Amino acid sequence: MTITTDQAKDKMQESFGDFLDSIDALHSPVDWPNAPFDSVDLGDFAGTPVECWAAVRFNFGDRSNAALGSTPQYRTLGIATVMIFTALNTGEAVIDGIAESIRSNYEGGRIDSGNIKIRNPQITTVGVSNGWWQVNVSLPFEFDSQ
Repeated sequence: MTITTDQAKDKMQESFGDFLDSIDALHSPVDWPNAPFDSVDLGDFAGTPVECWAAVRFNFGDRSNAALGSTPQYRTLGIATVMIFTALNTGEAVIDGIAESIRSNYEGGRIDSGNIKIRNPQITTVGVSNGWWQVNVSLPFEFDSQ
């Protein structure tokens, strides 16, 4: 089955949102593309001090022929990046645990009944970023469309 770029983005956002909501160490809303969010004003969320939060971004890249015929199909490659932030000077155990749980949950996985394939996620320590400690999980993906 083929899907559009918008459908792929919606399905990935839904999947990542559900998974990130299930992580106890993330006590704040997720920063989604072009949605209201201010990390400076996090303070506390639902009565719990925010020590860790996440932002998700999608980058759609190359598109190539996946199948020829009367209705050609195209394969789109991209990278979803989950950026995880924690308060400075709080150690790396919590943030590294979150990153590893994201990687292990999606590694070699599929989203939307297999329409979106996730390939070999990578964890990268960015370090200090705007007053927070940052670790990124990059999730390469692919899907077919017409």
